[in-house]
Amino acid sequence: MSATMPDLPIWEQRAYQRMSTAKLIDGELRVRFANGDDVAVDPRRLVRSVEQADWGSLSLSPSEILIPAGNSELAVSWFDVRAASDIAFASYLAQTADDESARVGRRLRAMREQRGMSARQVADLAGITPVSLSRIEHGHHDVVYKTLQRLLSAMNFTLADFASFTTPVEPATARERLKEAGLPRTVIECILEGGKAGAEEIAGRLQRIFGWSAEDLVGPGTLTLRPATMPLRFKAAATQAPESSAYSQWALAIARLVDEGLERGPADVPDNPLAIREEIVAQHTDVRFESLLIWCWSHGVAVVPLDDAGNFHGACLTTDGRPTVVLKQRTPSASRWAFDLAHELAHIARHLPADGALIEANEISLKMASDDDEQEANDFAGELLLGDPDGMADLIEQDCAGDIRRLKKAVSERSQAEHLDSGVLANYLAYRLNLYGTDWWGTAATLQDTTIEAPRLTYEAINQRLVPNRITDPDDRRLLELALAQDTDQGD
Repeated sequence: MSATMPDLPIWEQRAYQRMSTAKLIDGELRVRFANGDDVAVDPRRLVRSVEQADWGSLSLSPSEILIPAGNSELAVSWFDVRAASDIAFASYLAQTADDESARVGRRLRAMREQRGMSARQVADLAGITPVSLSRIEHGHHDVVYKTLQRLLSAMNFTLADFASFTTPVEPATARERLKEAGLPRTVIECILEGGKAGAEEIAGRLQRIFGWSAEDLVGPGTLTLRPATMPLRFKAAATQAPESSAYSQWALAIARLVDEGLERGPADVPDNPLAIREEIVAQHTDVRFESLLIWCWSHGVAVVPLDDAGNFHGACLTTDGRPTVVLKQRTPSASRWAFDLAHELAHIARHLPADGALIEANEISLKMASDDDEQEANDFAGELLLGDPDGMADLIEQDCAGDIRRLKKAVSERSQAEHLDSGVLANYLAYRLNLYGTDWWGTAATLQDTTIEAPRLTYEAINQRLVPNRITDPDDRRLLELALAQDTDQGD
């Protein structure tokens, strides 16, 4: 595995936006930013009346420069400085403007079609040519304020109508576009409520979760995800391009809604896995998924289950020190759920900032990881669940007296005697044997505990703790209710 950190665009990062020093030197405004960038900009590109400005008396805050100019002040923001000095940022702004022109055009066309008017009728009433209106509606031409007013007046709409207008989106169109974006059927049907959701509900959900407007959905081209609002760290092969995963946005949105719906403070997660194990054993005798889940909730760690198809395999994120773990497993094995949860606890204890997220785009596995943090999380999980994994493996080897045919029985007996999860222990032994060229994974699979319904337990734990009406948006409450009520036996 390899990781990229952070995947947030550089211009969305705090250090890119914060100015440290600013001074006029040899006719140029020299600015240093918190990330170490030094830039020089001709002040005539930033303010008018440069000659009246008293640059020697400028004052600086991290986001703004104020320059006395006669009886007033001139203001220059970090945004102005970066736009004038960073070609990549300027290109991004230009692309954003093009995208906005396309959205405006699609909305005007939808409003015209709602009125049942032809392009020629509207163009004639607005005093422009049908060709100009066509270019506006297709996003090939910016529409100035006066022209926008005339177009709206021609259709008997106001600016308020334009701002609040929702482009009609048929569920069939939304379903197809969301499928193109790579979302599994279970998620699509949750968002659309099986086709029962109205156009406004669909548009609002897609805007909040993915940053997609209704105009994006009915327009041509690939749906583009909005930049993340927090630093993201992806644990995945680079070829998987996890930063473009719509499912990751979905999972983080559900995790944030869970966080909003709970009353809890910062978590207490020790960075020593044996300390966690000792605490759980003292209360529950053994460390299994059930007891680990109880420990997580009692220490301020929320756990969210997902069971959709896709390459996403889990995540952990923190909001003001409040961690939330997202687990996604298609297997009913409580042992696998336990290992994944213990793995994510390691990231919370050792690798996550106060506000950030780590996405597991590859399957969480005992297999040796090339990424140091992933291997550390695997080792952490092994110690938490088994205490001394290598020591336990040595004892079982003695029990078998070198005969692998006795291994299954030895694992069962040793697990019972030591109060261990037999599935976790079996998986660990299969991993050890695999290092030496022996495939024991098939037998290990027969020792997995499938009597405990891990997804159901996790859903119930959340639903018991969500505070009614704490989530202020009624549709967000409805969306979370739908997400947490998904049938764990649904297909792709």
